[in-house]
Amino acid sequence: MRIVCVGGGPGGLFFALLLKRADPSHQITVIERERAEHAPGLGVVFSESTMGEIAAADIEAYSEIARHLVRWNDIDVHLAGTVTRSTGHAFAGAMSRSTSAAG
Repeated sequence: MRIVCVGGGPGGLFFALLLKRADPSHQITVIERERAEHAPGLGVVFSESTMGEIAAADIEAYSEIARHLVRWNDIDVHLAGTVTRSTGHAFAGAMSRSTSAAG
């Protein structure tokens, strides 16, 4: 099957990876609007639930992604000179595009 995925963000890349692993005969093309040297980065934040889904779909990809993420539980909201902290969210983020494309 020939498949074209428009968008080289985390969703598009993971979609292409999982499809290729499911059936190596698929011809998958990922189209990205930016050249690699101009891509500013993924700027993604994953919830712990999403990380669990990634681990269930592909433990090797999860392990590699998880090595490059920063994890936090709190969100600070700054409004009119006041900071309100909300805790217990369990997020992970801050993975660069060049790191994600290297593997």
